[in-house]
Amino acid sequence: MLIMTGYFKDNTVIPYENVSIPDGTKAVITMEDAAGDEAREAARQLPVFKTFFSKLDEITGELPPEFDEIMAKGLSFNNAETL
Repeated sequence: MLIMTGYFKDNTVIPYENVSIPDGTKAVITMEDAAGDEAREAARQLPVFKTFFSKLDEITGELPPEFDEIMAKGLSFNNAETL
């Protein structure tokens, strides 16, 4: 059995490595469900982001100047728990 990895492009399997497979060879293709995993993760995160942005909307008054400085550097939510 030969196991190879690759990707689809224009409805054709493109292997990551050059291989020679005779025409007519029976093949079984297993596809990763990465897109499904990403969609499930996005669905799990959506309520958290909605809460985050709704709390931002509740802020009244002026924000300190440091807020703009921090926002200009960009946000990294991956490290938010370590703050």
